Amino acid sequence: MYARMLEPQAPEKRHLAVAPHRPGAGSTWMFAILVAIAAAAVSGGFVYTWQHGKLDEGTALLSEMEARLDLAVDRIGVLQGQTAALSARLDRLVGNLGDVKAARGRLHEFLTEARSETERLRAQLIEARDEMASLLGRNDRLRALTGTRLPDGTHVARIAAVGAGQAPPRVVVKDVYQAPCELVALE
Repeated sequence: MYARMLEPQAPEKRHLAVAPHRPGAGSTWMFAILVAIAAAAVSGGFVYTWQHGKLDEGTALLSEMEARLDLAVDRIGVLQGQTAALSARLDRLVGNLGDVKAARGRLHEFLTEARSETERLRAQLIEARDEMASLLGRNDRLRALTGTRLPDGTHVARIAAVGAGQAPPRVVVKDVYQAPCELVALE
């Protein structure tokens, strides 16, 4: 079996349809191509302008973000300074806490002493009130001896002598009308 050999054959005749040439027929195509090129150029210009506007917006947004970032960095610096100042103040307050505790102890001691002194003074006040009541009672007894005050401001009796250093203390009352003296013991 042998393969048959192919021999080259002549090309078949083909018929090409060619449009007859009319005057102005090529210029319509040329005009259409020019219009398409112009439309592409105009639309490209619009796209370029639109993209350039977006770029300007992006640049403005970037500038705004950089300004905000700078402001935030400045604020962080201020806050760090404030934090350092507050930390130093806290350290001083912690150092003063011992002094405050010592002062509290001294104040507590002073308050205890003041309370005991107040109790002592209250006891003295009670004694002074009792003594004053006793003296007022003696004064009432002396008034009873001397009588009521007369219209000219004098009394029926006069105190002639006081023996305060005696036990019990004594007062000598003399009658205004020269009656005999009475010795009154005040207790």
